[in-house]
Amino acid sequence: MQTSLLAHVRYLQNLKPTIMKLSLALIFIFFTSRLCAQDLSLWRKETLTAARTADSVKYLTDEEKKVLTLVNLARLDGNAFIKNVLDPFVKENSTPDNDYLRSLYIDLRNVSGLKALLPNNKLSQSAAYHANDMGANGKTGHNSSDGTACFDRIRRYHDGGYMAENCDYGYSDALHIVLHLMIDDGVPSKGHRASILSPYYKRVGISIKPHQVWSFNCVMDFSD
Repeated sequence: MQTSLLAHVRYLQNLKPTIMKLSLALIFIFFTSRLCAQDLSLWRKETLTAARTADSVKYLTDEEKKVLTLVNLARLDGNAFIKNVLDPFVKENSTPDNDYLRSLYIDLRNVSGLKALLPNNKLSQSAAYHANDMGANGKTGHNSSDGTACFDRIRRYHDGGYMAENCDYGYSDALHIVLHLMIDDGVPSKGHRASILSPYYKRVGISIKPHQVWSFNCVMDFSD
């Protein structure tokens, strides 16, 4: 399917509110069912079990849990992630074949046995604050709308040492969020990918919220 979810959302914004809500729900169900059918059923049971560290957590939504599951699957077995997730995504979405995509394939082939990230409530509170703040004010970036620096804001919630933050805009489904961040097209440092595949991080908070400009935004806060 070549048309992105964001394009669907932009089109639906011109429809009547009731029709828009119904159509968005149907699109969400489509992408959610595709994620489950296309990706998760192909994994070895022990790998999938190890990746689903947030299944019993109550403060994350189902889609936020799927974000963490996909991140952990990439960390646990990069080659299987290529076969089960990245290859089908590239084919279905006509993803441009460029240096960013090719480097992701290289990086994933070298990933094996990283520890699965654990969900953290305090980090999720930090992520939710920022996602709500950016969404309500139509802003992007890591600093708060009042000027508070990213790590100062995270430390209000979580006393960690080595930290990072990923912010993604335009998607509400886990598959697009994670692969958009991992491909990192147009980000020379590939910093979002580095955070996801870093051996230093042990915990993460995740929040997906509405955004005035981009329809949705997702914030991921990492800590060692």
